[in-house]
Amino acid sequence: MSGTVMIRVLWINDDEGESARARRGLESSNAGAVVEVEPCLPSDLANMLREDWDIFLVDFVLSKPATPSGEGYPDEGLAAAGRIREKVQDRPIYLVSGWVSSDTPVPDLFDFIIFTPDLLRDGRKLLRQDGLDYQQVRRAQKGTFSSVASLLAAPEESCDALRQMLPPTMREGFPCRNSEVKKEAAPLVLSPVLAFSRWVRYQLLAYGGPLLDDLRAATLLGVDEGYFGSKLSQREEIADAVYSGVFAGSQNRWWRSLLCKAAFSAEKAQAMASARPSEVAPEVFGVPQEHRSECAVCGAGLPETVASDEDDVEVVRPVHVSCSRPDPTRDAPSLFDELRLFESRTNGKNTGA
Repeated sequence: MSGTVMIRVLWINDDEGESARARRGLESSNAGAVVEVEPCLPSDLANMLREDWDIFLVDFVLSKPATPSGEGYPDEGLAAAGRIREKVQDRPIYLVSGWVSSDTPVPDLFDFIIFTPDLLRDGRKLLRQDGLDYQQVRRAQKGTFSSVASLLAAPEESCDALRQMLPPTMREGFPCRNSEVKKEAAPLVLSPVLAFSRWVRYQLLAYGGPLLDDLRAATLLGVDEGYFGSKLSQREEIADAVYSGVFAGSQNRWWRSLLCKAAFSAEKAQAMASARPSEVAPEVFGVPQEHRSECAVCGAGLPETVASDEDDVEVVRPVHVSCSRPDPTRDAPSLFDELRLFESRTNGKNTGA
């Protein structure tokens, strides 16, 4: 098939029945890419590593008997991943398990964690898009910052900030040498492909900074999250700010610089004295008063940031800086937005900045 990209996936799993059933649901073919999934018993891993693969899936628990006598496989998931990494330095390894979720911290050996039901439900799209993204990173021109900006589809307005936030080895261009991930034992050496991909996935896309999730984008523009998702994000000038670089995934991220540009470029904004997009955007885009952002603590308008409920950090709400405080237990990477907490039952009490 001329012009078709092949994405080869090796799935190390001791449940042959599960692999066979899932294989039919994970493989895909269209005009642009073909995804092939090859099941692999742990005992066959050494032979299969002689071939070229784009992504490795490793079942976390490899414990089923390999023979009628009950002899188990020599590898569990971590050991199998270690054997793969010894032989292959620039291909991602995904941990697959029914016992962990996508929120579980990723062990150093793995590049991503997939909850088994999520793999079976959404794996076809994930493997196709991730396979294409990793291939794009591997093809990136070495030694120029423009190659990094191109991979991220970064607007010119965000390039200076991105350059400062990148790890030092990437600031002047895509790295040519391996990077180390510090561990208690010997350091894990990552190829530039994996080091850059992890930075994108676990820093650029995970924290507020040049890119914002829906809640942070809505707060920046002074509207509630529901209105942003159903109305404001549909406007052409706002839709143009959506992130379309590598590992964009299914959750939207928005370029902060382009959201601000959309607000301040409107003719109506020129007559306003405010320099805050949260004051300008609701007026420019005609946002009804009931859909303008309010602080989760005091109820007043124009919250400047977002914070987690101190009783449940998964609950994140827009707040004023003066109604929240820095999170003493969690740090964002350097130059990204500070992680903050709010008290859900403060009754308007100022908790200090």
